[in-house]
Amino acid sequence: MVAMGGPGTLVGPALGAGLIVFLKNFVSVYTKRWLLILGGVYICVILFAPQGILGTLRDKTTAARKESA
Repeated sequence: MVAMGGPGTLVGPALGAGLIVFLKNFVSVYTKRWLLILGGVYICVILFAPQGILGTLRDKTTAARKESA
């Protein structure tokens, strides 16, 4: 949950937990292999957003503010 949402904040793990529960409920309706899909999502987040979703969004917005200033 922390790895997906982002460490170092209170909102990051909550975001990760909410995303995991949402994906489990959404994907399990369509397939019994929802754990495999959730594992793939974990791997993608770790590879492409190693600071978690919240950390990556924070970095993108900080970079955009510095670029526009």
